[in-house]
Amino acid sequence: MAIRRVLLAILHQLLCPYILVALTSFLTFCVAGLFHGTVATARMLLFATPFYPIQIGAALVAGYLVTRYFSLPLARWMWVLPAAFLLSQVVFRQLPDDVSRWGYWFGWFGIVGHVYPPLQVGVTMPFYTSAAYSLAAVVASRRKQLKPRELSGVSV
Repeated sequence: MAIRRVLLAILHQLLCPYILVALTSFLTFCVAGLFHGTVATARMLLFATPFYPIQIGAALVAGYLVTRYFSLPLARWMWVLPAAFLLSQVVFRQLPDDVSRWGYWFGWFGIVGHVYPPLQVGVTMPFYTSAAYSLAAVVASRRKQLKPRELSGVSV
């Protein structure tokens, strides 16, 4: 039983940020299709800013719900592996001479034909989603620990 729990925690750590990104993209394309939107509209919603608000919002909701209703021991630490990967890319990735590292990974710097650098989606976006997921997991676990009276504001 303990081995199963450890394997579940490792899979959760490795796959969750990327599953959240894929699920958010799928749902955005479906909703855009329902409202007669185009692929360009869905792409604009998903990737028009380097801060990815739709993915972060979905990660906040998912992190809260998963932690509130399931017992996953490492949900609050989901940000660690994507942060380590992002840090390794920021330090070791070769960039063109006229590009700042901060602007490339976190800013509005664009490459011809792209609104964002292509690596930003695979490295920075999972970090943002996992950080939002972890933040929501912390909030949910704290709310879970509070007694029902403390949540309603009734004091005895």
